[in-house]
Amino acid sequence: MVRKNRAVRKLLNCGTFKAAAPVIALFDMQDAKDAILYECSLFCNYASINFKTPGMRIFNYFLIVALFVGINGLEAQNADTAQQEIIRVLETQTKAWTEGDIEGFMSGYWDNDSLRFIGKKGLTFGWNPVLENYKKSYPGKAGMGTLNFEKLQVELLCEDAAFVTGSWKLSYPDKDSVGGWFSLLFKKINGHWLIVADHSS
Repeated sequence: MVRKNRAVRKLLNCGTFKAAAPVIALFDMQDAKDAILYECSLFCNYASINFKTPGMRIFNYFLIVALFVGINGLEAQNADTAQQEIIRVLETQTKAWTEGDIEGFMSGYWDNDSLRFIGKKGLTFGWNPVLENYKKSYPGKAGMGTLNFEKLQVELLCEDAAFVTGSWKLSYPDKDSVGGWFSLLFKKINGHWLIVADHSS
């Protein structure tokens, strides 16, 4: 907790505020944003009591606005990073599929019995059953074709979950292409974005 709040205490470098650090360390906040907001509330309380002049009060207001702008900027940066990581997972899947590597394609899915896949045949649970269904439906590299994902939309639901929609297309050199739509639920597990639910049609 002390490590999380070091940057804020350095920015708000006044003796009375630094004295509050041992108290702050007692709180178990879940993320840096909560910690920053909490320390801002302490600082605002201190400022309202001790900053008597209009100039100091104006400084206080500008400082709080700057901190909130920084928080929002950090959230946007985290969202962009998550989106890029999820897109990379999907790009890895298309590359593996086109190379005939179904196991490589499946690396984008959560390797767990609770994985959900909804397709034309209904609901399937588990990584291995989904893998076997793919192998039965697309035997060999020739039957897999070239996979492309298009019209991707990534919506970050929270810091470790995202909802993705898009279209898929399989192209073949000797027959008509096939395609459809999908929706995916991604979850960040052990530092990796993985598909935990897939509805494809």
